Amino acid sequence: MLAQAIEAILKPIPVHRLGVTTSEIATMMALSMNLFPLLLHYMEEVRDAQLSRGLGNKFMISGIFSLIIPFFSGSMRLADDISVAMESRCYHGGLRTQLYEMKYKNTDYGLTALTAIILLMSVFYL
Repeated sequence: MLAQAIEAILKPIPVHRLGVTTSEIATMMALSMNLFPLLLHYMEEVRDAQLSRGLGNKFMISGIFSLIIPFFSGSMRLADDISVAMESRCYHGGLRTQLYEMKYKNTDYGLTALTAIILLMSVFYL
């Protein structure tokens, strides 16, 4: 659903001139937004592992490298796992069809108007 929403927002932008489709950009953005908390959790695990090995809270070059190198190797391993999973599910990018196509309904227009009114009131009255 997140990729569909991003793709709908990016539809008017002519990115096809760059050789990229909006669905590819939407997939990349959705993957990065979904994986960001996972990478933060992995960074905390690496930091805790280094602290348990006696690194301490040093902000020296060796301390930073001892955090960055395992983090990048783990994130590259995660990216490789995701790419293998996408290839095994025959994902090739390009034009995708949707099982349920999202359409704007009257309740969506009403909620958009209500959100705009609340936003304007909060800007002008605060």
